[in-house]
Amino acid sequence: MKVVTFLGTGKYQPTCYVWGKQSFETTHFPEALAAWLKPDEMLVMLTSEARAHENWATLQRQLGTQVQLTPVDIPSGRSELELWDIFELLTGALQPGDQVVFDITHAFRSLPLVGLLAAQYLRVAQRVDLQGLMYGAFEARDDQGRAPVFDLTPFLTLLDWLTATDRFLSTGNAGKLAELLSDAHRLPWKQSAGGDRSELPRHLGGLATSLQGLSDAMAVTRPVEASEQARKVDAAIDHAASESSRWARPFNVLLGHVREASDFLLPGDLAAHRQLVHWYVERGQIVQAVTLAAEWLISWTCQQLGVAQDDREERKAVTSGIENAMKQQSGRELHG
Repeated sequence: MKVVTFLGTGKYQPTCYVWGKQSFETTHFPEALAAWLKPDEMLVMLTSEARAHENWATLQRQLGTQVQLTPVDIPSGRSELELWDIFELLTGALQPGDQVVFDITHAFRSLPLVGLLAAQYLRVAQRVDLQGLMYGAFEARDDQGRAPVFDLTPFLTLLDWLTATDRFLSTGNAGKLAELLSDAHRLPWKQSAGGDRSELPRHLGGLATSLQGLSDAMAVTRPVEASEQARKVDAAIDHAASESSRWARPFNVLLGHVREASDFLLPGDLAAHRQLVHWYVERGQIVQAVTLAAEWLISWTCQQLGVAQDDREERKAVTSGIENAMKQQSGRELHG
């Protein structure tokens, strides 16, 4: 395991850091992480000022015999270009498959944000096994001077939920969103093997299935099925709303947007199907738009003629009539 940490030039005070049932008193939070995690290597991000400061010498004395300390020289981050340089140095210091914990406790200025984004990039693009995003909250000390340690890793999953929801809203593809919901349903059950399961999620998986069904129906231009699935999604959201606030909190924030995305399909009538044509056009899905528009025209004509829209023979006759009318119209225009 590797720990990526930052060191600045601040005056660090002796503090008792508390993480779960563990505690450790130190001036430099990386020492606490080394004691708790037993990493093989610690990459210390240092500006030239920090490398020359007593803080770096102190950390070397504290950890020199416990873990391999690898200094990584970074610029001060005083410009956008320098921030990009820091990002590239961070991502370049690790390899795919590395088990990594990021520590942003002693990061300064905008570096915590850079560290957060670098951690997300490494996790998604380089397949780094991110095992923690740690922050020793010195400013949140209690009356006894004990500082809590927060693992901010769950906030990285918020970006996953945002990306998956945006993909669903902009394309109709709910694959990733359904996968995240399925994981949110499955993992608590897996982790509670042999324990009390009375409070575990029971509806998140059903919502995932309904969303995937809606996505599939829209992908193959089946408006009737899409409306049926939209109603299932609407009902599943009602059932899963209370569970998402506990087991899928990022989705809980986005839940309303997901519901609104398919509300127009709920009536299941020709007006809803016409709106679905516009939905395809707005998203550049022209083939689906043209296909559904043709089907809508046939259904609308059936409705005007008072014949069954779902009767194959009736639809075939109406389709033939529309095609003949179009040919006649084209012929008149040609002979104008």
